[in-house]
Amino acid sequence: MPTWSIRLPLGIGRKLGWTPEPLPWTRVDHACFAVVTAAAWVLWASLAACASDRIQTLRTVENYALAVYDQLVWNFAFTGAWRQTIHIGYDDTWNWSGHLALWIFPITAIYRYFPGPTTLVWAQTGAIALGAFPVYFLARRAFGARPAAAVASLAYLCWPAMWAVALADYQDIVLGVPFLIAAYAASQGGRAFAAAVLALLTCGAREEWLFIVPFIPLAAPGGLREKARQSVALGAMLLPYLLFLVKVRLEATSHQQHDTPLVQQLAGLWRWPPPFTRSFIDLRWFYTHFTEPFTWLGVLSPITLLPTGLAWFMHACSPPQGGVDATFAGHIHHMAPVVGLLSVGGVLGGGRAWRWTVGLWRGGWAHKLAGLLLAGAVLSGVRWAALDTRRVLGWVRVQPHLLPHGDARPADEWRLLAENVPANATIATDVTGSLLVSTRSTSYTYDESLADKAPRRSLSAVDYLLVRKTDTDWVERVNGWPGATRIGETQKYELWRMQ
Repeated sequence: MPTWSIRLPLGIGRKLGWTPEPLPWTRVDHACFAVVTAAAWVLWASLAACASDRIQTLRTVENYALAVYDQLVWNFAFTGAWRQTIHIGYDDTWNWSGHLALWIFPITAIYRYFPGPTTLVWAQTGAIALGAFPVYFLARRAFGARPAAAVASLAYLCWPAMWAVALADYQDIVLGVPFLIAAYAASQGGRAFAAAVLALLTCGAREEWLFIVPFIPLAAPGGLREKARQSVALGAMLLPYLLFLVKVRLEATSHQQHDTPLVQQLAGLWRWPPPFTRSFIDLRWFYTHFTEPFTWLGVLSPITLLPTGLAWFMHACSPPQGGVDATFAGHIHHMAPVVGLLSVGGVLGGGRAWRWTVGLWRGGWAHKLAGLLLAGAVLSGVRWAALDTRRVLGWVRVQPHLLPHGDARPADEWRLLAENVPANATIATDVTGSLLVSTRSTSYTYDESLADKAPRRSLSAVDYLLVRKTDTDWVERVNGWPGATRIGETQKYELWRMQ
């Protein structure tokens, strides 16, 4: 029989008598893994269907932002150039999606075979669902029990706050979540090189991850020498990549005057008092929901909360009008690092609570009583958080028939354009309808980008115009345009051929 032992945190040397060891792969793992695979598939199918319905009904988090990504990826996939014309203010080239995201390249490779914004949201929801697998391996080691690892993966897949991040349209930062969890799992297993490679893949999702991954070795088991070895391996892997990003960013800035919100935000943090832009209401009704119903157990693994605090601090100091929202129905993709870190913290903290409870239960009557109290505290906290999580479920709409406003029918404008507008034609519409025209090389928003991307050309720059009927100024303008012909309409829009 092996000797099982665990030490309390904060350097307290008292042993409780039980801690997991690496488990061999058995038939039980096959069964548990099959359950996790089926659950991950169901979650991905549900989230992907919901995201697709939001596109078809033009009710995404922001049609305009998703349309930019769609046109940018379309142009690179089929012309080999980073180019967008649908959004005002951004660089036409919008270097690597504007955030130096390496994952944009494999996404583009898939996009060639399945063009359209649906591919982007399917990739994002799929990445989140894949996070269940590294959670399983992480929990195997943390709990020392295969069924407990499967339960941890299912808890991850049932996390409403994670669903909200997955449904934040398409934002490449979200793609780093499964790789971060996998990097922690590799680090927990003592695989320093694998953890460094996975950390590099995490950073490939977006440059913000560079502030998170250096903390991975701190959570690794072992003494300072082992943590230092992993840190050196991780730093050696990331340093060339960091230098490469700096070089590319400086070149983009010097030639294109590219806006870098991350750099601007970091510069604004170096002052006292911190420039907090959030209130207690945001703390109560947004931030705390990310710790429910199970991830609050991360407090029992405080080393994983260090980078979580950094990510929360940066989010809380972000300008609320800059696309960094504190509502589950808004732009919450910047909370993706928090989702990844709390997933790890919840597993490690839950495993620690389990080990302490079992260790105490195997002791004398006083230890048994302490174990019961600890188990009761954990279960009470889970019950309270689970009840409060229903508020989040009210914001995260997973099933198509629960979409906002209760109507999941595709917008009539999709069919109108498919039947009347050639794929290579240039078209303009308003910001709300921008997703209707983004899957093509050149398209504009007449109320935003047309004057910016085609100055002095006005409506002569387009072959077709899909104009909203309530935009009376533009309706009158197109009515008086020489040669313009109305060829169709829906309840909200009119379609005109301009030439």
